[in-house]
Amino acid sequence: MRNFLNFIFPVLVSVLYSNAALSQEQQYQPNDLVVLFSKVSDLKTTQNLKGDIVFSDSVIAAVETTSTLEYCNVWYTDDFQHLSAEMAERIFDIKIRETFGSLNTAYNGALVSKSCGVESDGVFIVRGGETDILFLQYKAVSAVNFEEFEPVAIISEIELQEAKSNLEQQDIVQKNKLDELGNRYLELSESAINSHLGSINLSYPKKNEKIKLCTFNISGDEAVPFLQYPLMEPDQTFTTGLRQAMKNADTEFNSQSLYQGTFDDLEKFFQQWQIDFRDSTTCNTFVAYPVQLLEFTNAAKRINENFSYELNGLLEVKNLQEAWAKNNGFASFADSKFADAIGVNAEGLKALLDFDVDSLQKYKNVAQEMNELGYADGENLSTVIKFLNDRSTGLQDGITALEVKQKRDEKERLADAQREEERQRRIKEAQLQRAERIASGNGEFTHYADGSCEKGDNETCITKDELLALCSKVTSFYNPGYGTIFSAASIMDYKLRELEKNMGKNAYSEAETYVSKGGDCIFSFKASGTAGGDYIDRTYYCKVTSLFGEDGSFGTMSLDSLSCSYR
Repeated sequence: MRNFLNFIFPVLVSVLYSNAALSQEQQYQPNDLVVLFSKVSDLKTTQNLKGDIVFSDSVIAAVETTSTLEYCNVWYTDDFQHLSAEMAERIFDIKIRETFGSLNTAYNGALVSKSCGVESDGVFIVRGGETDILFLQYKAVSAVNFEEFEPVAIISEIELQEAKSNLEQQDIVQKNKLDELGNRYLELSESAINSHLGSINLSYPKKNEKIKLCTFNISGDEAVPFLQYPLMEPDQTFTTGLRQAMKNADTEFNSQSLYQGTFDDLEKFFQQWQIDFRDSTTCNTFVAYPVQLLEFTNAAKRINENFSYELNGLLEVKNLQEAWAKNNGFASFADSKFADAIGVNAEGLKALLDFDVDSLQKYKNVAQEMNELGYADGENLSTVIKFLNDRSTGLQDGITALEVKQKRDEKERLADAQREEERQRRIKEAQLQRAERIASGNGEFTHYADGSCEKGDNETCITKDELLALCSKVTSFYNPGYGTIFSAASIMDYKLRELEKNMGKNAYSEAETYVSKGGDCIFSFKASGTAGGDYIDRTYYCKVTSLFGEDGSFGTMSLDSLSCSYR
């Protein structure tokens, strides 16, 4: 008996004839691997009319949203001594994703390796409920209950060897790259100029855990490369491992809060790290200049002999600055600094750049020229832009910017005078029309104490004095189409509402409009009758808001309901 995971009985049975995709005529080698999907998992396959294995749309949708799939491998360990557990996991990760790709879908979730298979009655058997995906050595097919698995692909022993060789070559390339990167960090740390920015990974964020990115408390222009560093393309900055961990955590950097931890200086960070390094809760990744990162790592190794870290990519500070400027709408970092100096955004700066004013010194020179010419005083941006426009116009006409401004000011003064003259004419015309309406005694005349009257087609807004003058001429009143003029007084008086409901217009008498001693136009009337079992006999007094005239005869038209009172 040879080891197979824990053990397996070496029985060779060819059972793959039942699967169309694997029934092609070929010689399978004993160490080829069969890839099987469990029929009791979500990975249910079907066949199309040509006999190809495919996923249904519903299965594809489920696969693309599944966060974790389990797989196991069943083989004779003596036959695969060239594969370490780590290398096998890397190869299986690649092959599983390739298998999904061949079935026209993609799996981007996590793949978890596990053990499977149990001995029953002296036979080692693997069942579908134990795993989602199974890698089975061809010579060990008797270990599988094929009623619960669907073979979907074959990985030849040659493919395994090629995959191993490719990964080993990648490891060599990556090691050389990391060695080169480490040397570059060391080289830059010896320079007095902080020309590049980098970072180190102290740990990876766990699944669904936001990455904790840390750096120093920095402000002004010095902060720009630090703010831009996390926003660059990840393959320029972070390692493959961190990128995958960030992807699993579904991390998107918020430009308003890129860093979850900031420190006053390297000493503060080092002190905090000593407290938290055992569980890496302080920071996953620390962004700093190479000299600071190497100072930290050297000190950390002295304290913790097991200290390990990853170096991320180095980016030139000037490139980070330029990228930051472009992300904020500027053509260059120099432009962004210029805009910041005069307090404008990218759009505001464009107007200056159109006149080749692309630096603070040029801006000050223009402002000085403007002041000396007597065009304006100070350095106000909008005034400077007007000056530049006028200077450009003046060059075409052979005059100065001041003369252009003076001509425009004179033109605007004349235009203002004309507009004012027209306004006064319209006012006089409106006053004349208003006076003619009042004199004619035709139409509706309204006065609101709060001044809210608005002139209508047949309505004239009048003053209180004009209302009182017309009030003395009133001889009647008008009921609106929806009720009576008296009902305005009933808004705040339920007895009056009930009285009118019972008696209608017969509830009212002795209606009169007059100018009171207090100087108001008053509409008074008497209300009498039975309401709610009570007999009432009241005289109401309401302030008039509108009168209606017809050929000099006036009647009360509307009241201020809130002013009504009774005795």
